[in-house]
Amino acid sequence: MITSRNIDVNTAFGTHQFWLLWVVLCANVTAGIAVLSLASPMIQEMFNFKTRYGSAEAAAAVAGGFCGLLSLFNMIGRFVWSSTSDYIGRKATYMIFFALGALLYVGVTFTGATGLNSLPLFILCCVIILSMYGGGLPRSRLILRDMFGDARQRDPRPTAYRRGVWPVCLDRC
Repeated sequence: MITSRNIDVNTAFGTHQFWLLWVVLCANVTAGIAVLSLASPMIQEMFNFKTRYGSAEAAAAVAGGFCGLLSLFNMIGRFVWSSTSDYIGRKATYMIFFALGALLYVGVTFTGATGLNSLPLFILCCVIILSMYGGGLPRSRLILRDMFGDARQRDPRPTAYRRGVWPVCLDRC
């Protein structure tokens, strides 16, 4: 549903497209915040860093570097996904967020020492998840405009619903 006219805000809230976008954004933000907030303990525990690096201090330092890498990819994602959505379209970009995100969120659980035991694959999954987190929220306002028109941009309710994703996601982490 792409519109060339303006759809009333109450009408937009009544469409399944709005709520599907909201769910995709909620999943994107929840996964990004969860990975970023638990990155250090997650990588240390999934790959037995204390055993691998000999001390808790060395393990924490390596895990801290991983957190810095994730933050960098969060920033890079804003640029990469913006450029990608300009090239392939915002709707296709959100479809990628949904499909690739689901694969990565499930796949990252199998990369640890009890699964594939692949640290590079784990890092790759996490940096892509964080890049999608960085690129997802800035795109949300634009895709809402594409789907429901410009007039609702002046109405604070869609922004409130979009920002309503944050309390839901923070409650889950």
